Amino acid sequence: MLVGLGLAGVLGAALIAPGRARRSTEQPGYDVIDRLADGIVVRRYGPRLAYETAMGGVMDAAFRRLAGYIFGDNRGLDGRPEKMTMTIPVEVGPIGIGAARAMRFFAPERFTRDTLPVPLDTSVRIVDVPGETLAVRRFAGSGAGDAAFHHRAALLDGLNSSAWIADGDPAFFFYDAPWVPTPLRRSEVVVRVRGASPG
Repeated sequence: MLVGLGLAGVLGAALIAPGRARRSTEQPGYDVIDRLADGIVVRRYGPRLAYETAMGGVMDAAFRRLAGYIFGDNRGLDGRPEKMTMTIPVEVGPIGIGAARAMRFFAPERFTRDTLPVPLDTSVRIVDVPGETLAVRRFAGSGAGDAAFHHRAALLDGLNSSAWIADGDPAFFFYDAPWVPTPLRRSEVVVRVRGASPG
């Protein structure tokens, strides 16, 4: 009985912890401007700053480069390394066969282009992300393997019967740390959209 209660406690903590971590981690703000079938929502994001690196098919290496940048592999305004906080989501995309994928972290809101530390790793670059409208479909899991194409197709199929048209290639937003059990991870497949022309 005690063993059963202990297991239940561990499972309960595993369920609660990811959500608590997400709520306490900064992420870009947005407005929900439409809700479609199959849980798809349309969000409007303002301009953002981000740092990104090419993946070359290896997600872990790209994550380490970006994590290294925010944790001090950089040169701040005073010439010394500056540590920054982690934000969510982590963007990975585009999703597609043969696509040249990149990984992107979004900068905390307090930074501007002029105040962001300079990356020491030349494979990490700072980018300006313009304001954009994204269609978003949430799912649980990592989006690895064939699941990537399933989630991509589900999002694009859902847009076919809406007033929105995909304007680019879908990507993933990941919200949880790699050690969170896969079924408990919050993930989203997203694509930039524009409104369909009347008539």
